[in-house]
Amino acid sequence: AVLDKWLSANQQVGTLPAWSMKLRTDANEPDGTITWKGDGIAPGSQPFSGLATDAENVVDLTLRLAADAPTPDAEDAPDSRGTFETMIHLRAAAGDDANLPSIVRLFFIDTTGYRVSTEQKPGQDIPMTGPGDSWLVATRGSWATEPVRVAAGPHADGTKLTLRPGGWLFVALDRRPPRSLGPVVIRRKDGAPFLTQDGAMILFAADAEHGAVLGPFPAGAVDFVLELSGETVRELRATVRAGARETIVVPSLAPR
Repeated sequence: AVLDKWLSANQQVGTLPAWSMKLRTDANEPDGTITWKGDGIAPGSQPFSGLATDAENVVDLTLRLAADAPTPDAEDAPDSRGTFETMIHLRAAAGDDANLPSIVRLFFIDTTGYRVSTEQKPGQDIPMTGPGDSWLVATRGSWATEPVRVAAGPHADGTKLTLRPGGWLFVALDRRPPRSLGPVVIRRKDGAPFLTQDGAMILFAADAEHGAVLGPFPAGAVDFVLELSGETVRELRATVRAGARETIVVPSLAPR
């Protein structure tokens, strides 16, 4: 379930990938209430008081499953994968552009496809816990980080995400196979997640529809595989250029 958190002023501050986490935010007022709701999550609220104004504060939130929420299979339960605990260090590569947006979007996705995102400030350190073997990606405008996999256990040195100049890939479908064969699906060859919808969504796989835009990715080569009817039918390599939208051509395909 995707959780929507709301401040008392109805400002959406993002989503959380775990039932119990820390929320870091700039407090405009020292007192208030944080409320939340979401599919599979019991609605709730939690007051806070005495926060320092014009400074970063940490508020502990405890979230609970709704009474009618489905019980996860044992293999999907977070404790079966272990839990990571880390401090995320958001940094930019040399040559940071002052014209970039003031907010960094941090994306989380686990092995079940559960995904959430939050908004952070550049250079911020963010404490996070979650199920092991999850992935983190961050973007700031056209800049992006490589996906980082976080294994279960404590990470004494934290997890560093380095933003680099990036670009996008425009999908050009040469000829679509019959729809009876299902969608053409594109994945990264290394199994890592990637961003779509102009950096608004993180996924392990996406429909390779003509006109779809993937990214942003850090500049460089990215290897993909194409699937049709659940079978891998082609491998592709695309070159991402900073600040540009390059075309990745999906050739005519047929299942093997």
